[in-house]
Order: sequence, then structure tokens, then C-alpha cells
Amino acid sequence: MSDENKPNDDLRLSESEWKTKRQGELRNQEFDKLIQKVIDLESDNRKLRDKAAPDGSVVLSKADADRWTQYVRFGKPDEIASMLGEAQGAQEELKTLKRKGQMREIAETYNLKTSVFEKLGSNLEFDVKSVEVDGQTKKTAFVKINDQEISLDQYIETEWKDFTPSLLTQPKQEPQEQKNVARPTFPAQKPVGESPTISFDYIKQKKLESGDYNP
Repeated sequence: MSDENKPNDDLRLSESEWKTKRQGELRNQEFDKLIQKVIDLESDNRKLRDKAAPDGSVVLSKADADRWTQYVRFGKPDEIASMLGEAQGAQEELKTLKRKGQMREIAETYNLKTSVFEKLGSNLEFDVKSVEVDGQTKKTAFVKINDQEISLDQYIETEWKDFTPSLLTQPKQEPQEQKNVARPTFPAQKPVGESPTISFDYIKQKKLESGDYNP
């Protein structure tokens, strides 16, 4: 469109004032200039139609088009969605296994029953650190609450004290060795009511003891 035919827009005017002003300007122009103006407007309109996207299509910027090209290389949208779902499931499974492994490790370190410990600590977050105690490195578990960390020993004492009988495992007792104790021996006893064997010598001995027998 030529500069001569461009409207002199005054943004200070209202819509109705601007139209009135333009009507006055166009009346003073020659008829051929008006025809040229119409042609210029139609030409601009055709160019805009050529640039317009067809029905049902989407216009992307160059950056978006480049990203879309990269996405297409991974496969179709439904295939990508399926792979992402499987990956997310694998991550959740791995997270669960790590959690179980951590809980089992803590339970073994602190002599806790794993099943009871998992139920009590199901909604807690734990962290295991190597802490130096009396010159020796020891694995210590902490309970993470907000921005604080509380040692597991302290947490059990303050929060799980009523559950300690079922939470703590009983130490295994070593079987005691049986010592050989000398048992007293007793002379053989004759059954009650059994009569002694009577012989001639036995009768003779009894008579000698009573003084009634003179050999």
C-alpha cells in the first residue's frame, strides 16, 4: 500500500470521529486514487489469506516445530505415552524395593522386628548415616521430620515407647551346657514284704546271739 493512500491515524480520535475525518479526506481524493486504494487493500487481503493456516491445522513457531521434530523421532504419541507409563511404573517399583531394603537394614541394625517396624514407620522418612562414636564408625538411622533429624533411638523412646515390647527382638539365648553332677549311690534295697532266705547257718547264728544255743 502506498504512503499516499495510508490513512493518517490519530489515536486521540474516537472511532466515530476517525471515520468522519476519513470520509472527508477521501472525498477530496480523485476517483482513480480510490480505485488504487481498493486494489491495494484486496492485494493485502490475498496475501494474508495465503499465509493463513488451512482449516484443522496448527501454526507452530520455528522453535516449536524443531521440538516437535525431536519428539517424532521417539515414536508415535501413543507409543511414547506407553513407554513413559512403563518407565514410571518401574521407577515406583524400584522406589518400593529401596524402601523395603532400607527398612530391613535399619531393623537388623537396631534389633527390631521388621514387620512391626515397617508398620510403625510406614509414613516416616529415614536416613542412614555413618557416625563416629568413641572412635568407631557406626551406622545410625535418623527420622526426618520437616527440617529436623531425630535419631531413631530417641524417636523410639519418645514416640514408640508403648510398642517396644512388640518392636524389639528378644536376644537369642545360648543353650547351657549340662554339667555332670555326681549322684549319691544307695545300697540295694530289698522289696518290702520279701522274706529273707532262712538257712541252717542263719538259725544257728540267731540262737548264738540269743544265748539259747550251746554247741
